[in-house]
Amino acid sequence: MHIYQAQASDIAKIKSIADQVWVNHYATIISQEQIDYMYPLMYSEASLAKQMQDGHQFFIATLENQEVGFISIKKEKDCIKIPKIYVSKAAHGKGIGRMLIEHIAKLASQEGFNALELNVNRYNTNAIAFYKKVGFIIKEEVDIPLDKFVLEDYVMIYQLADYFIP
Repeated sequence: MHIYQAQASDIAKIKSIADQVWVNHYATIISQEQIDYMYPLMYSEASLAKQMQDGHQFFIATLENQEVGFISIKKEKDCIKIPKIYVSKAAHGKGIGRMLIEHIAKLASQEGFNALELNVNRYNTNAIAFYKKVGFIIKEEVDIPLDKFVLEDYVMIYQLADYFIP
């Protein structure tokens, strides 16, 4: 497996992974109306380009020369936020998600950050179980208005104070 930092020229690859994963994954968690609203808002090529311009960094994971997952980060004052992490269904169980988190944890430690933080839908039980398995804990429960929808999330945090960089 290989992880590399995406550039603007990689936006189509990010969108392709999102196209494979996002809608199918959220179909059992949120309404189709909310999917139809949120997906283009977050994953159109223009939206991804704007996210990069606004300081979001994307990292793409490849396995056997195929793009199989990505993670996005945004550096904040005291932590690195992870707005997005997705792995294609065909690559589930191969450690890709863990390797993406470890890659960002190492980067965060090297740059002096003390935590990783992310939001996850409270009904996204598979993702919550994964995050707990790799060391995240629930920090708080939040409801975030998004036009006529409400994002019902947990904020989860991964403390880096004891993270060891080999």
